[in-house]
Amino acid sequence: MLDVVIVGAGPAGISSALKCAENGYNTLIIEEGKKIKPCGGIAPLVLLSDLKQKLGLKMPLSLLSYPKMLGLFYVPPSGKEKGGFVKGYKILNIDRYLFNEWLRLITKEQDIPVLFNAKFIKFQEEKECIKVFIKKGDAILKIKTKHLIGADGVFSKVRKQVYPNLNTDVTAILQEYWDAKGDFNEFFYMFFRKAVTPTYGYVIPKNKLFIIGTGVPKKDIGKLQDCIMKFKKWLKEEFCFKPLLLKKTEIGFIPRFAPVIGKRNIILAGDAGGFCNPFSGEGIRLAIESGASAGEALKKAELSGDFFSLRL
Repeated sequence: MLDVVIVGAGPAGISSALKCAENGYNTLIIEEGKKIKPCGGIAPLVLLSDLKQKLGLKMPLSLLSYPKMLGLFYVPPSGKEKGGFVKGYKILNIDRYLFNEWLRLITKEQDIPVLFNAKFIKFQEEKECIKVFIKKGDAILKIKTKHLIGADGVFSKVRKQVYPNLNTDVTAILQEYWDAKGDFNEFFYMFFRKAVTPTYGYVIPKNKLFIIGTGVPKKDIGKLQDCIMKFKKWLKEEFCFKPLLLKKTEIGFIPRFAPVIGKRNIILAGDAGGFCNPFSGEGIRLAIESGASAGEALKKAELSGDFFSLRL
């Protein structure tokens, strides 16, 4: 029987696994695929200290995109002239794919097993353990574990089973990667105008491209294309935006519900637990923090002898 099974090999799941392994727990990560969720790759500088203090990791500069650092520029509904940048504030411009691959390489170096192409089906709580059901190819595997950590994203199946009646609203995000020209500097631009998008829009310069994104509540997902068209028109008017070639389009989702931590020997981390900044959509740092905290919670519960009142 395993000590910990973790569903999801993103930043939250890997952080959980690294902390669990550090505390001596026999750990297995289950990952349905290797695809990275759509993400702008923006994180505050505190991420570096979180990685160091919580996981003992130093993030290589090679994981950063160009420009490596960005300022923060707000554009209010009244337009660019009324906006401005936050003095002295810097943001990491991360290559999300490289960041995930780096974390996964660390799990390999530390001999933490990851079962890829394994689909979590359900768990079943028994008297002495939790039985986790997984589909791997045509086979259904049953794995016994003392603890289960759900780090399986915004549409978490683990969370759904723990909280079957929880209202978990999400924001749908449409991102376009453009080879383009425009009056942009080295900033993460956030735009606010309800006539364009009911949540916010953003522009991120990344590796000689521009990521352009808008968000809507999931119920209005059909309006995403209209929102981004209006957003590009606004950018053309105020930032001389001239799109040249569309490189990629992707749709992602971020949680808009109050965080939940799980029950008994089942813990939630990252987007699965709603640990995301609903204002900016930034979730990398909170994935690291909540994942590491999940591993720490198991150790504290072990020391107290109370595994049925886990607290992050």
